[in-house]
Amino acid sequence: MVANCGGIFVPELMWAPMRVALEVIVGPDLNEQRLFNGEGAFVELRLVDGTVKTVLVRADACITNERYEEWGIRAEKYGPPRFAAEDIESWGYYEWVRQPSWMHPFKKIKVWKVRVWADGRLGAPAMP
Repeated sequence: MVANCGGIFVPELMWAPMRVALEVIVGPDLNEQRLFNGEGAFVELRLVDGTVKTVLVRADACITNERYEEWGIRAEKYGPPRFAAEDIESWGYYEWVRQPSWMHPFKKIKVWKVRVWADGRLGAPAMP
């Protein structure tokens, strides 16, 4: 793929199943499709160092913006991605699961649920 958007691209092996899932999420609404083609859809990507980034991904697999976490939730600061395509491990989401112990019988922890790995394999859970 040619970098014509000023950002980086989702790995090709990862993009095929990811695009199908994103098109289902975006749905048939013309405004949502226009936004997906132009600005992008919000997704969470996990990097090989274990950090999770919220990014905007367009329909051409271009990652246009990254949400800068250090600015906090209220600031909503976005800018160019500060990672490379080689740093992407997986696409997924955090899910709360029960992890009871004798001291905390109702304890829950966040577990990273993978939808697609960077090498194209479909997901299996990985601990954060």
